[in-house]
Amino acid sequence: MSDYSILTVMAKKSKSNPSSKDVIVKDGTVVEALKNTSFRVKLDEQTAEGEHPIVFARLAGKLRRYYIRVFAGDKVKMEFSPHDLTQGRITRRY
Repeated sequence: MSDYSILTVMAKKSKSNPSSKDVIVKDGTVVEALKNTSFRVKLDEQTAEGEHPIVFARLAGKLRRYYIRVFAGDKVKMEFSPHDLTQGRITRRY
């Protein structure tokens, strides 16, 4: 094996999935159910102005796969990408 192929194999092994570890987790309450398993969720955390932000959220794969029902008023756990905090993924219903 050449040095180049050894380095590429090592680089591929050392790469990790950034979407699985760089996640921000927050809790909220579903305010409105929209089409296609989409929701508007009011976060439990307050901003500096004292408001609770309302964000757009979709169901995660496992909730969608097992037909977990989510209704307005349900408490949920959400995951956000650090790049966009206005859209999230609902990963658990309480």
